[in-house]
Amino acid sequence: MAKKILIGLDRFYYSLLNSDTSASVSYQAPVALKGAITVAYNPNSEVATLFADDGAYDTAESMGEIELEVGIADISQEDYAALMGHTVTGGVMAELVTDQPVDCAFGFRAKRSNGGYSYYWFLKGKFNKPSMDHETKGDKLAWQTPKMTWKGVARIYDSRYKYSTRDDADDYTAAIGTAWFSSVYGTTADTTAPTYASSIPSAGGTSAPQTTTIAVTLSENILSSTVTAANFMVICPTASTTISGALTFSGSNTITFTQSAGLTASTSYSVILGKGIKDEAGNSMSAAYTFRFTTSA
Repeated sequence: MAKKILIGLDRFYYSLLNSDTSASVSYQAPVALKGAITVAYNPNSEVATLFADDGAYDTAESMGEIELEVGIADISQEDYAALMGHTVTGGVMAELVTDQPVDCAFGFRAKRSNGGYSYYWFLKGKFNKPSMDHETKGDKLAWQTPKMTWKGVARIYDSRYKYSTRDDADDYTAAIGTAWFSSVYGTTADTTAPTYASSIPSAGGTSAPQTTTIAVTLSENILSSTVTAANFMVICPTASTTISGALTFSGSNTITFTQSAGLTASTSYSVILGKGIKDEAGNSMSAAYTFRFTTSA
């Protein structure tokens, strides 16, 4: 009989948690973290024994916080910002003391000595800031790799904290392993890009008031952090000017632009929705979308 001892580790993935309520749970599409080195798992569980009738009478287990210590070769600035709640602008990351780590699921795969694999998803938790040592290069090479701690809890939705399987388990099929990192197990990944749905003024509309406030509704809920001046512009093509104004995000899928000054009469304006606008699952618009309207005389 072939031995099935754990001998390897690869395929780190994280999936940002959109929402976790008693009614539903939703995640963004999983993102690969390259360079898996180590994972140490500590469930922090405690078993207590009740003594009665001059002996051990019953036992019960209590789960504490779930803790993973994760060693990785490197973590990109984009992944670091996404996990720690920081922002990246123009290639530079800004870290505020008020930024908070983001809830996410964490998954990985472990190789066994018989060539098979065990698969894991830990369902809700946060990474702390990674520890990192820096030292000058000497006569011997010293690898300088970060370590992060992920601390997890059970989901509100179903009280689950972990899914796992192995390819020699009863009822396991190859399709389970193939799809393991396509989405957090037990959920369906949203891969549909948001699209333009409607607007005031309407696309192609005429006789819009010169004092109009522009409201654009998308096909699904969008991330408020992606509603920026870079992703929403109003321009006057004939004058080659960008209209100044204030952006607000109302409801869950409507962007409102309030102009700083009145528009010009009988003039065509273009509204540009940038590709950087994302839905709650992290899907970007498939392409920038532009529509026009004309003001009244």
